[in-house]
Amino acid sequence: MFTWSDRRMIRIKNTDAAPKTVTLVIPGAIDGQEIPDRDYIISAINGDVLIPPLPAVYRHPDGKVWINFSAITGVSVAIYELPA
Repeated sequence: MFTWSDRRMIRIKNTDAAPKTVTLVIPGAIDGQEIPDRDYIISAINGDVLIPPLPAVYRHPDGKVWINFSAITGVSVAIYELPA
């Protein structure tokens, strides 16, 4: 988890031999329908994904963005704050 900001981006790297799935959990519903979470596939060995700043729909009631990982071996995550 990290505190949501419209200036924060996420960088995820994978150095493991297996691809990984990273899921950004989106809270809430629209007209009674759950909003589907957003999956990112991080390729094996040299996978490197940059996720741009997220809209407020990703912000949970606690003010954080929740991230789930299929596995964490070989995965690194960095949060970058863009200048105002």
